[in-house]
Amino acid sequence: MKIDPFDEAVYRRKSALNYLNRANNAFKNKDLPGCILFSQLTVENAAKAVISIFKLPSWSHDPSSEIKDVLKEYAMEISKKNSKLIDMLSELAETSHLLAPEHGRATYGEPEKRLTPEDIYVLKDAEKALEEAKKSIGIMEEFLNHWKTK
Repeated sequence: MKIDPFDEAVYRRKSALNYLNRANNAFKNKDLPGCILFSQLTVENAAKAVISIFKLPSWSHDPSSEIKDVLKEYAMEISKKNSKLIDMLSELAETSHLLAPEHGRATYGEPEKRLTPEDIYVLKDAEKALEEAKKSIGIMEEFLNHWKTK
């Protein structure tokens, strides 16, 4: 089955928005690890929505190198749509790289230190992750608005 890039982007966008909703709910319920996990998944899927316009994203929780590859290969085409997108996508790559390790930490904690996910996070961690998730959604939406073909 051949995957249509725009359909994949729509699917990833929907996933990112669903995860953002879950992150917001977890934050409201003071579930800090849940908020961080769902924020990370929001960023990951927002990044993969962008990547999918150009190629099928990997299964990695850290798609930053894939965004960087897209930027290298398609910088001219992206700049023609909107020159600000280059910096925005670079920011998305950085955010996805910074939050990727939190997928494991929010799920398993730090077993070698005998710390559960609930032991390692404070409110500021969840606030920051949620803020980054929201910014990533904005970047994804801005990018996809320039690529709407259907």
